[in-house]
Amino acid sequence: MTPAGVPSAPNKPTATAGDGSVTVSWDAVPSNGSPVTGYVVTTSPGGATTPVGVGTASVTVPGLTN
Repeated sequence: MTPAGVPSAPNKPTATAGDGSVTVSWDAVPSNGSPVTGYVVTTSPGGATTPVGVGTASVTVPGLTN
């Protein structure tokens, strides 16, 4: 039996600035035998996290300072 590998990390995401927000998009990743269960987008600086469900490849993060 071969154990499942860990899912790959997403490629470099794209970010589009909005008014007090940012929309982050990425390509779905291969599972490598272990299912992707979701993503987490983290702002920097600040470290605020936004969980994103599986099957979603973009998220808008509100509440940022322009």
